Amino acid sequence: MPPLRSLAMMAVISVGCSAIANSSAPYIAPYYNDKQGAISFTFDDGFQHEVDDALEIIDPLGIKGTFFLIPTRVDTIPSQSIHWDQAKSMVEHGHELGTHDAIKPRLHEIPIEQVVQKINGGGRLIEQNTGQQSVSFAMPGGSKNNPEIEAIIYEQHYFFRKSEKLPNAIKAGYGSAGKRVWDDHKTRAQIEESVSQGKWFIPVIHSVVNGYSPFKSKEEFKAHCEWVVSKEHVIWIAPLGEVGRYVYERDAATLDVTSQTSNSLTFKLTHTLQDKAVFNHPLTVVIPETGAVSAKATDASGQSLETSVKDGKILVNALPNGQTVAVTW
Repeated sequence: MPPLRSLAMMAVISVGCSAIANSSAPYIAPYYNDKQGAISFTFDDGFQHEVDDALEIIDPLGIKGTFFLIPTRVDTIPSQSIHWDQAKSMVEHGHELGTHDAIKPRLHEIPIEQVVQKINGGGRLIEQNTGQQSVSFAMPGGSKNNPEIEAIIYEQHYFFRKSEKLPNAIKAGYGSAGKRVWDDHKTRAQIEESVSQGKWFIPVIHSVVNGYSPFKSKEEFKAHCEWVVSKEHVIWIAPLGEVGRYVYERDAATLDVTSQTSNSLTFKLTHTLQDKAVFNHPLTVVIPETGAVSAKATDASGQSLETSVKDGKILVNALPNGQTVAVTW
């Protein structure tokens, strides 16, 4: 599996109708539903109290997070880790499980055979016990990355939680340094700046209270999450693997407009990524059309697609599978 992070090309629009002016040409939105930026809440280690505290706050708000587990601890250290039945329930409720590992021993200090077992074996444990393929990986604290370890990560995982390994991403430790003092005003400003620049903000969280938590209370973290949810009109809130699928597809996609009239358009959407089973997230096609009041879209089989009209634009969420999509308004 090649490191998909190397893909940097922007989506190509191939216009099959000379009457389409550049100012009104459809395009692929930078983020799902044409949001300006994205945020993926990630939680490390999978310790019971940490997971329970996080779910208590994010579930009622509808936030879906990415929980990086230490797979070999699940069910084996009952006083600390969550159990596989809870992990499976989290998947059923829309959360993502990613592969993590304990700080000791550090990955760069052990034989490569053990590294393979920890990374790939850990990913297999998640899939075997929950049915969800582990596509995201987070390096355990204290472990150093090197080309050999990175190659092993990409054998089974697609999204490596490092700012430089993900498109236009900013990894932000929530209380990851110093005395772990929380400054909500500063963090909100960081998120707003990230969104204004069209970036993908990735918080790294351990405990909500106690341990590595910077928060004085659950209420303080809840207030922060509530503020993020209040910005959903511009921020796409989704797990790391979901945003990852979208941005990788987006950067390897071709939008081919095959015909257009004053109130209709047909297009095909494809991407060049090899693993079509993993990269199957709908992309949002934006059709600038100030006169549209309502719209509908169907694929080649006649299946209706999620379509909306917003701010003089028609938004169509379509799979990049090469099928012809017909839009009318």
